[in-house]
Amino acid sequence: MNPSSDPVLAPNYEILGTLGEGAMAIVYKARNTSVDRIVAIKTLKSAEPELMSRFTQEMRVLARLRHKNIIEAIDCFENVSGQSFFVMEFVNGHSLANVIAAKRGCLPAEEIAEISIQILDALDHAHSQQIIHRDLKPANIMVGKGIDGEPVLKVLDFGVARLQDNLQRLTMAGHVVGSPLYMSPEQCMGHDVGPRSDLYSLGVLLFELITGTLPYVFPTASQTMGAHCDSNVHPVSLDEYRCDLGALDQLNKIVRRALETDQDKRFQSAKEFKRAIEYWIQSVRVGSQAPLPKELAGVDEAIVSERADREELASALRNIVKTSRPNPQIISPSPRPLRNFLIGLTLSLIWGCLVIYCAVNFSRCVELFKSASRAVSSIFTVKSTPVEKNPMVEVIDSEVPEKSTPMARPYSEADSLNDSDMERAIKIK
Repeated sequence: MNPSSDPVLAPNYEILGTLGEGAMAIVYKARNTSVDRIVAIKTLKSAEPELMSRFTQEMRVLARLRHKNIIEAIDCFENVSGQSFFVMEFVNGHSLANVIAAKRGCLPAEEIAEISIQILDALDHAHSQQIIHRDLKPANIMVGKGIDGEPVLKVLDFGVARLQDNLQRLTMAGHVVGSPLYMSPEQCMGHDVGPRSDLYSLGVLLFELITGTLPYVFPTASQTMGAHCDSNVHPVSLDEYRCDLGALDQLNKIVRRALETDQDKRFQSAKEFKRAIEYWIQSVRVGSQAPLPKELAGVDEAIVSERADREELASALRNIVKTSRPNPQIISPSPRPLRNFLIGLTLSLIWGCLVIYCAVNFSRCVELFKSASRAVSSIFTVKSTPVEKNPMVEVIDSEVPEKSTPMARPYSEADSLNDSDMERAIKIK
């Protein structure tokens, strides 16, 4: 550091060195002499009054953020020259970019999950305050240690990219600001960005955490940005880099959804992204190979049919049915099939016994059959007895005169036949 180039700060701040420098801003290490505290102080390189005023206003907005995974905003002031400075906590650690470079794609699953979850917590808090990062990358994330000694991530530069974007538009019209390797498609195309833009950048960062490399790397920035914007371009499968990680199918789906070109197909919030990471790391811990739930995978049937082969899809469906099926031990079978089986078995045994009996006692069965036939015949046969003619009761039909008296006349004694007349009549016969 050249002491002659140091800006003049407020009386209670002393510059100790330079922590970092970018295209738009520079960060100093300083001491607050009033409370004897080491801090970091950021300022824009441009001294244009309008941009400095915007910078100051934005820093005051960012001061509302209070989260353990977001760098703490402490103060904002202007020096005697009108230059604005943003004072924030100093993190005694190193950037996430250095961690990735040192591990070179060998981070264990637990560390990948822990880093991702802490960043997502920070994004969720910022998005709830309507603040978008716009330039999320490993260089803007510090890894320090908490009170208990555990690693704590601090996300830097919330909202500063927006100020840098304003500066770039005023000074270099026609250019976009950001890191092309991590920029979302909508940011590459100069469209308005929202929370899902940060989630896309985190998807790129997650791929880098897992593999040690970036999903899209081309010779020029324009080619890299074109890959981010092309819906037909997808990152290679994680299997080619990390076969040692568990539940790779789940992790592949998480990365693929985070890097969707269409923001409507991405994770819709940091909370949803976090749930997917938590589901994956829990599957790794228990050794589960179950597919990622549909509400977290976010892949509709059309995309599945285009990108997954039939065998893989059938296997996933079988696993879903298996996990959702009730325990067969607590379900009593229906008694109807068993009852029908017993009835059929009983009738078969009876019929078999009858057949065997008839075969052994054939002659006796024939006699029984004949006897039964005679008995049945005797019951239904009616014997007719001839009736002898009795001359005494023979009825003689006489001719009836055509003309008869319509009414019978009164009976008289003269009309009756005596015994002699009856005998005469019989003789005549």
